[in-house]
Amino acid sequence: MKIKSGNFQVIGKYQMLYPVTRRVFRWSTPDPEWYWNMVGHLIFSNEGIIMIDPPNVPGLIDALKRLGNIEAVILTTADHLRAAPYFSWAYGVDIYLPRQVGNHLGDDVKYRVGRLKNPILFNEGESLPCGIRPFSVQVPRTKPYHSVDEMVLLTQDGEIFTGDLIMGSNEGKILTLDEFFHHPSDSIPNETDIIHNFIEVEKVIKKTKAKSLLVPHGYDIIGTLPQATSEKAKTVLKTP
Repeated sequence: MKIKSGNFQVIGKYQMLYPVTRRVFRWSTPDPEWYWNMVGHLIFSNEGIIMIDPPNVPGLIDALKRLGNIEAVILTTADHLRAAPYFSWAYGVDIYLPRQVGNHLGDDVKYRVGRLKNPILFNEGESLPCGIRPFSVQVPRTKPYHSVDEMVLLTQDGEIFTGDLIMGSNEGKILTLDEFFHHPSDSIPNETDIIHNFIEVEKVIKKTKAKSLLVPHGYDIIGTLPQATSEKAKTVLKTP
């Protein structure tokens, strides 16, 4: 989908959607329960607007109506349902959900997944709207409170969307799960889990040859993901 000048006027009017790449925009809102922000992304495509892990914020629905047709919502993990149930019931939007809905999900998430009007479960390697390709990531962890079982989504432009595995810092560096999310009972992040998380993420980054990282929490890393990955490997894996 070509981004029309009128769309930029709508984006400017609502002052919530910020450009990330030539056809990707992001918005964010504080998580009502925790100290981090929830970030959503939308992709302008020939098929319509694709939303990734979308949180709802005031004015978002009105802005999207003006921007174009919402083709689909794609989730990296069932933990990121966020506004998906609303789009499912109010607009009949297809909700693409990773098939690996595991036992680590809380009862509240399982209940909300069960209430989706039109969920479409997908596996690794299947073709998703906008030519997105999913890669499964499962990470062994020392503690059971947040088993990692999610999808990394690769776009045709060489960007990857991740779930809770990693995020970018405001300095353009990679932070792994236990460096920005850790259980309140922990006084310090778990070093073993940090290593496990990064090893699995690094495999996908190398496999996909992604240049940019788009995340549901924290900062995106645009164009410099390979360099950030190499720097992280030096500190986490002690590589030369």
